[in-house]
This record gives sequence, structure tokens and C-alpha cells, in this order.
Amino acid sequence: MTDPIADRTIGSYLETLASSEPTPGGGSVAGVIGALGCSLGMMVIALTVRDSEEGAMALEAAERQLSKLQTHFTKLAEQDEVAYQGYRDAATMPKSSTEERLHRKARMQLALKNAASVPHETARCALTLAELLGPVQKFGNPHLLSDTRIALVCSSTCFEASRINVKVNLAMIRDKGFVSHMANQVQELTDRLEVTIDS
Repeated sequence: MTDPIADRTIGSYLETLASSEPTPGGGSVAGVIGALGCSLGMMVIALTVRDSEEGAMALEAAERQLSKLQTHFTKLAEQDEVAYQGYRDAATMPKSSTEERLHRKARMQLALKNAASVPHETARCALTLAELLGPVQKFGNPHLLSDTRIALVCSSTCFEASRINVKVNLAMIRDKGFVSHMANQVQELTDRLEVTIDS
């Protein structure tokens, strides 16, 4: 069982990431980057004097949602590690007989769908992060604008990393309906993110 991300030290995570261990990898990193973006946004809110009712309400709502999203990002980072291990396990299944080969291929395809679904959800959450940072940019401490913008960069980086992982996994999936549906959803998320960041 994968240890919870929140229970690992930064040093131990980086050490394992740099090792020959198969996990964590890029998908897990994407989730961690998203969580970092949430933390930065929450920091800006915590250091902001709420001198208007509109701003106070907007920031309080954003803070609550960012806290929940941060937890979800760490769970997604863990789920990505589990998903990749699931694919590795399927790939090492026996393939001596025709029946074994068919069973192995089916398990690998199922694992690939899961491996594509996790980064898809991470990308969706990256868009949510960018949207939640809107009121932080508007009402947050102006002296911390650079931190807010770096949080937005975290959302973009998290999204792009997740999009890459979805694309790589879709290339190996034979279910054309699944591939088309997932690709269309990712494109829709991409379009929405561009609008959010430009606004």
C-alpha cells in the first residue's frame, strides 16, 4: 500500500522520486504540484486583511475549497502511483498460453484506462485550482501578488503534466470510444483553462 503523501517528508519523497523505484513518477509529481498551488493560494488568503464584505466572503469560500482541493490533489498523487503499479503488475502476468495472453491483455487495457483516468481527474482539478485563484488575485494581499501568480503557474504546470500523461496512456488503449471521449474531455478542459488564465 502506498504511504499517504502527507505523511512523507519532502526529502524522502524527492529521494524516492530520484531512485530506480517505479513510483512516484510524473503523475504523482503533478498532484503534488497542484497541492503546492493550493497551499500558496491559502497562504495569500491567510495573510490578507479582509477590509470589505465582498472580499471577505469570496476569500473565505476560496479558502475552504482550496483546503479540500489540496487534500484531493494528494490523494490523486497517491492514486497515480497505485495506477502505474497496477499496469506494471498486469504487464508481468503469465503469457504462456493463449488464454493467459488474452487475460493479460485485458488486464493491461483495464489498467491503462485507470492510468488515464487518474491524470484526467488531476487535470480537472488543476482547472478548478485556476478558477479558485481568481478571487485570490482580485481580493488577495497585493504585496503577495507574485505568490498568487506562482500558484497559478502551479495550476498550469499540473494541468500540462496531467494532459501529457492522459495522452500517453490513450495511445495504448484499444477502446476507440473511450479514447475519443477522454480526448474530447481533455480538449474541453484545455480550452476552459486558457480562458480562465487569460481572464
